[in-house]
Amino acid sequence: TGISDPLSRVLSPQDLESYHEVDVSKKSIRRNICETLLAVIDFNGVVDSVLAACAGRLLEMHEKFQNALSSFNSLQEAFTNSFVSLQLESFRVQFTPQIRKLTVEGMALQYLQTFGPVERGSLVAKTRHGAIYDCISESWCSSSPTGQCVVKVIEKRNLSEAAWSQNAVDLVNMMDINLRLNGSHPNLLRLYGWILPDPDTVHVVMEKAERNLLRALQQGLPLIIRINIALDVAEGLKAIHDIGYIYEDLKPGNILRESHLSYHSYDIYAFGMLLWVLFEGSGTTRPEVYQNMETTEEMREAVEKGILPKRLPRVNDACWNLMMMCWKNRESIKMENVICELNPIRRSCLDTLMPSDRR
Repeated sequence: TGISDPLSRVLSPQDLESYHEVDVSKKSIRRNICETLLAVIDFNGVVDSVLAACAGRLLEMHEKFQNALSSFNSLQEAFTNSFVSLQLESFRVQFTPQIRKLTVEGMALQYLQTFGPVERGSLVAKTRHGAIYDCISESWCSSSPTGQCVVKVIEKRNLSEAAWSQNAVDLVNMMDINLRLNGSHPNLLRLYGWILPDPDTVHVVMEKAERNLLRALQQGLPLIIRINIALDVAEGLKAIHDIGYIYEDLKPGNILRESHLSYHSYDIYAFGMLLWVLFEGSGTTRPEVYQNMETTEEMREAVEKGILPKRLPRVNDACWNLMMMCWKNRESIKMENVICELNPIRRSCLDTLMPSDRR
């Protein structure tokens, strides 16, 4: 309504009176009507109306966000140093989703004004909760150093309520990570923004990478490349941990060849599992002890019970000891410890290669 009303005022009813009894079934008459209408449209007025409507909506969302944030801060101050922590937690649960939703919607409007709508090209891949397409919007692609982006389409109907809410958290967190890392990190996927074409759909625009790790493994990757990928992921995780985030969804399908990269010990454990997949190398096999586990909850339970994979037959002691360190010492080690162990493994691998293969 905020946009349609100003647009409707641009076309004055007087402009249409002369066509009251015209036979519009004729193509030439319809064309003449359209040409006449186009001639009287004030395009600057249309642009001004659209901008005014968008600015008004953005201001309205900003005011709602500020009011909700002010109420939340007031409540938090009121309960500081009191003995009503349960009431405070109740208010936190009540207000946090609303503030998060307003944040995502407000930022979506900002991105829409800056870059315009997202245009999708051909399908790149199907995901568990949606699909990824090439982005063919020039304004969005201009944000990327390579001039190429992808659009991840996420629909609420494909997610549980909890997953849909978590998606909003992830978007805001990813943008915050980008900002804290000065816009980008060489081993983290860049997020450029998102829009909401309707309340139950989000289009997320991201950096385009070649392919995910499982597909790359299935097509064949030399050992040195697999070790380099492990180092890239480790560096990306370290960067996330260093600014107070944890990743918590580390798996081969989320690692991109250009490298994609929050509870901390789970990240360390998951990295050990990623090492197992990389050194196994086929991209089609998972540890036998996890064959029947389909959910994150099952994996978490396995972690708590200390269920570990069997040693791979062609893995040397240094590689296996690093995996065991990630699994058994996950509470006490950090990613810099992992990186320190990985570098000698990489050097050892390089020493066995011909100079032409050291890539």
